[in-house]
Formats: sequence, structure tokens, C-alpha cells
Amino acid sequence: MIKKLRRRFVCINMLIVTVMLIVILGMTVNMTWHSLEDDSLKTLTEVYSPEKCDHHAEAGKEDKAQKPGTATGDRKPSDAPAAKEEKPEKEKKNSRMPTFTLSYREDGTLVAEGSDFYDLTDTAYLEKIMTLAQQSGEESGILREQSLRFMRHNSKGTVYSFMDISGKMSTLWNLVLACLFVGIIAFVGFLILSIFLARLVVKPVEKAWTQQQQFIADASHELKTPLTVIITGAELMEDPSIDAKTQQKCVSNILETSRRMRSLTEEMLYLAKSENMQKEILKETCNLSELLEDSSLVFEPLFFEKGLELEAEIHEGIIVKGNETQLRQLGELLLDNGQKYSLPGKTVLTLKKHSSRSCELTISNPADPISEEDLEKLFERFYRADPSRTGSGSYGLGLAIARSIAERHGGSIKAEQKDGRITFTVRLPICN
Repeated sequence: MIKKLRRRFVCINMLIVTVMLIVILGMTVNMTWHSLEDDSLKTLTEVYSPEKCDHHAEAGKEDKAQKPGTATGDRKPSDAPAAKEEKPEKEKKNSRMPTFTLSYREDGTLVAEGSDFYDLTDTAYLEKIMTLAQQSGEESGILREQSLRFMRHNSKGTVYSFMDISGKMSTLWNLVLACLFVGIIAFVGFLILSIFLARLVVKPVEKAWTQQQQFIADASHELKTPLTVIITGAELMEDPSIDAKTQQKCVSNILETSRRMRSLTEEMLYLAKSENMQKEILKETCNLSELLEDSSLVFEPLFFEKGLELEAEIHEGIIVKGNETQLRQLGELLLDNGQKYSLPGKTVLTLKKHSSRSCELTISNPADPISEEDLEKLFERFYRADPSRTGSGSYGLGLAIARSIAERHGGSIKAEQKDGRITFTVRLPICN
């Protein structure tokens, strides 16, 4: 289950990342393409000069001797004007661009005007691209085989400007390759990150799942023994050969075991409710000092019967907000844990203010050495530091319930061991 959850998390995360990468990189390529296209069309618009076309049309009327299809770039030097006029700055700029213009005179002669980037003497090639541009029927477009972009400048389709876009296409292609490279690197990076995050995110779920499985196993184990006792006692009572004394003993065992099972069931039910229940809004004020004084008086005889000593140092007037029954239960659980697992000696119960906003409840008693690892596990359900102590009437749920009560009241609980004594410390917020 946990592995499936991790895979699902990674798959969903990578699906989102893939869509985002496609959208971002696709928008980058698309915006670059449109930018190059707009730049090309702007340049084609600027290189077109209506005055030149009018001049060539007039020249066609005067010069009938020029052969059709001859480009103006093929004129002999003797035909050039005696004085070379200075070209405007804009025209000089356009002459350096990889563009040229093709137009038909009235007599059908093809006239080519362009920059030094092109050889405009190949009449067949010029006729071909002019024909392709006219056949497209569009005002602007691309001749992919020739890597040329064209623009029509008049409605009759006799004047077209052309631009070499091989450099722009190369730039766009390099951008596509760069985006693919970046996309692959980003995909791999996000995949590694997703696997790491999947482990991190699923870890609490895995822990809860493990605890649930352990809880079921422990609960089954704890219920198995009393159920066996009840079944065995009931079978003995069915035997007609046993005497009344034995039957009475079986009845007593069944009743005692049933009460323990009910206690265990109630504790398990309380823990299940506390885990599924949101933190309560506790508005009731309770005198924690009085609650602990009453509890200590109840437990003094129990400590005395076991040859133990209980000493209470409770400061008066410590008021907290919470559930009175649960707070009383918190003190009793800690005292009960002390009288069950304490070594001979004195158990000390202390309640005092820790700060202006909190109080500190501590219960300290002599105890066998416990490892740091076991100290952290004391508040786990069904955990016992000494597994051999199964006949003490404890199921290992008391400290787990104590922690649940402390946390529901906005407090905390911890265990420490020093100088042969174990100390449980509870901190709770107090009313100012």
C-alpha cells in the first residue's frame, strides 16, 4: 500500500511537472517564432519602395530593347548614371539586409532590386520563386524549400519582397533543441525531487499505518489471554464432575477477567476517539491543585500497601482550562504508573507554576535503568519497558492515554531518567 501511494504521488507530481514544462517551453518557442515573424514582416514592409516600382515602370516604357526577365542587377556599368547619388540612411540599412524585391513591369519584364547578399542574375530562379509566391494567393507566407519569406505589396500580385529566413529558422531550431535539453534536465531533476518528497510526505502515513498494524496485533494479543481464561472457565463449569468450590472459583475468574477486558476495551475506545477527534475548545476552568490533592489522597493507601511512600508538593491556586474528568484521569494515570513500577523508596508528586502562562506537573519515583530508546517508546500503546510485567493489571495504555489528554489540553509530556529515578513531566497552559 505504501509503495503504491509513493508511486501515485510521483506519477501525479510528474504529470503536473510535464504539463507545466510543455506549456512554458511551448510558449517560449511560440513567442520567439512570432517575434521573428513580426520582425521579418516589418523588414519586408520597410524594404518596399513604391517610388522605385514607379520608376521601373516608366523605364519600361522608354527602354523596349531590354529583354524580358533581365534583372536590373545585370546592367552594364556604361548604363549606370554618371553621378552616383547618395542613398538615404534607411535605404543603406535595408541594402545590408538579406532581402530583395521582385516586380513586373507593364511589358512583363521582371525587375529585381536587392542587397549584396543575393546573386540576382539567376533569372530562372527568380521567376520560379515569383511564381510560387503568386500561386500561394496569400499576402505573406514562407517558401520552405527556398527558406524565403515573401510579402505582396499590390493587389495585382506583381510586386513581392523576399527575405532569407534560414538564419532565423536556424535560431528557432537551436532554441527548440535548447528547450528540449532544458526540459529533459528539468524532468530528471523534478523526478529525483519527487521521489525524495514522496518518501518525505508518505513517511507520516507509513508511520501511522505501521502503528495501526501494531495496535491491531497488540490488541489481539492482549485480548487472547483473557478470552482463553473465560472459555476455559466456562468449559470447566459445564463439567458435571467438578465440585461447587471449583465452579465458584471459575465464576470469580470469569468475572475478574471480564472486568479487565471491559477496562481494556474502554481504554482502546478512548484512544481511538482521541485520535479521530479534533482538539476540543476547552472553556471550563478547573482547579488542578485540588484535583491532584484528591488523587494523591486516594493513592496513598495503595502506595502504603506496597511499602512505598508518596509525597505531594502541590502549590495552591493553579487554575487551568480543560475537562475536569480528563485532568483528574491524567493525574491518576501517572500515580498508578508510579505505584506499579516504582522500586522501594519515595515517589514525589509536584505541581508548580513553570512560567506566567504554564504550570508543571512532575511525578518522580525510583526505577530500574531504562535506555534512551525505551524512554521514547514509553508513551506508545501496549508498550512495556519490562515485557515480563504482564500480570500487574496494566496493558501498556496508561501513558499513551496520559499523552493524549495532555496534548488535547494544549500541553506536553515527557519522561527523563537521572540518578536512578524516572521523572514524568507534564506542562499545561494556565489561566492568567
